[in-house]
Amino acid sequence: MAWRFRPKEVKATGFYKDYRRFLISRSENCTLSVESIGEYHTGVNARKKKKKGPGFQKGQEKEGTAIPIVGDGETVNDALPVVESEGSFDHGKYLMYSGGGDRCKSMNHYMWSFLCALGEAQYLNRTLVMDMGLSLSSIYTKTNQNEEGKDFRFYFDFEHLKDSASVLDEPQFWTDWNKWQRKDKLSLYLVEDFRVCEGEVESVIQRPWHLLWNSLDTYRLKHQN
Repeated sequence: MAWRFRPKEVKATGFYKDYRRFLISRSENCTLSVESIGEYHTGVNARKKKKKGPGFQKGQEKEGTAIPIVGDGETVNDALPVVESEGSFDHGKYLMYSGGGDRCKSMNHYMWSFLCALGEAQYLNRTLVMDMGLSLSSIYTKTNQNEEGKDFRFYFDFEHLKDSASVLDEPQFWTDWNKWQRKDKLSLYLVEDFRVCEGEVESVIQRPWHLLWNSLDTYRLKHQN
């Protein structure tokens, strides 16, 4: 399981990542609890340590180019992807879902819908334009109210997702669109009330579950009710 943390000793804006083994137990009433947490790099997905060659000395990074590493933690590279050039944007094909009734639902419901959209984008060989802001359902909050503005990257491994699939942040898409749409005569095609992953196309478009890795916080949310 991916373990994301921010050391108290370092004033860093990003997180570090490690894979550790967690022993989970289930009680008679189906309540889950963490019995033990393994040591550093005990998880099956942990990256093996690289041996330093003789006389190896780590060079200094330029100021502001990287987050300092503390101990053996790995820096999490979950920066939002950008389109390299105007030509790349013009020749790209994109898929975006807007609106709908999937906001502020359970985490399982969110994953079900998100992976359906991602599966459709992959089937059509398109980049999924995704909303990085989540609305956390009231069933998970202390105030019993829905909470907007939650970051997708806090609940899921965005580094793994963007390395494995073609995705783009929605505000970045509209920034590029407004910059080049009129000049390059780009167009949008709107489809309303079209359902994939259901009915006749259910056997064609598959949800890529292996691309969405949960954080420990998501695992707890999904099993607290």
